[in-house]
Amino acid sequence: MSDNDTQERFFRERRLLLGISVVLLAHQLLGITVGNSAETLGLRFEVADPSKIWWAVWAIWLWTAVCVVQQLNSIRPRSVYPEDRNEETRDRLSDRIAVHRVRRAAMKHLRFTVPRKLSPKFEIAFAVRSRADAPGGQLREYTCVNVAARWRCGDPNTAAEKAATFEAAMKKAGWEISGGSAGFERGECNFSRPVNVRIVPIRDERWVRVSATAWTLLSTSFVTDYLAPLGIAVAPIVVAAYQAAAHYCGLCSGVVR
Repeated sequence: MSDNDTQERFFRERRLLLGISVVLLAHQLLGITVGNSAETLGLRFEVADPSKIWWAVWAIWLWTAVCVVQQLNSIRPRSVYPEDRNEETRDRLSDRIAVHRVRRAAMKHLRFTVPRKLSPKFEIAFAVRSRADAPGGQLREYTCVNVAARWRCGDPNTAAEKAATFEAAMKKAGWEISGGSAGFERGECNFSRPVNVRIVPIRDERWVRVSATAWTLLSTSFVTDYLAPLGIAVAPIVVAAYQAAAHYCGLCSGVVR
């Protein structure tokens, strides 16, 4: 049986399971019952004990539930999970986090080294993603965050000095600096430094993985196709267990009195 046939059968069984589960929930929660008689194709049927019909409904529910679980196991939901969307979300989150962390550290350093009386202007923004070879033949991926600063000054050498101080502070934070520029123009000093932040430690953080998974589940049909139907199907069992427990507790309290 091909994968398409398996999925088609799963969706067919899923629809039947959802329908039966809704009927059972309507019976449990709304009190919908079956009458003593019914008429079909001009024939009238008398039902001696309508309550027994619900046992047949439960039997059909059980059979359908088993079929759905079997089909779901054949499909292997992990294989149809939108992993590409998850990876894309983790990468996007990693870039934003990298920019945020560099901005926080850079602004803390720059505000201390370039006082407000010099009318400083800072610009920190995502630049590009880059890759570089690492020892052992591995490939490292970086988020490049460009940090630019401009302020009033009278000494052309000040730009290079503050750029070197900034570079040392970023390296101390665990990031890499590659290239950049420093200059003096019209009474203003300026420098620009690209800060390279490794992606792997960020994208593997637990809350990044959880957030990416949550967004993937909410923004795709994976939940509604494969997970939500099982939740609805389990609901009649939960309600039945609750009602049985409530009935048992009622009987116990009656005995105690």
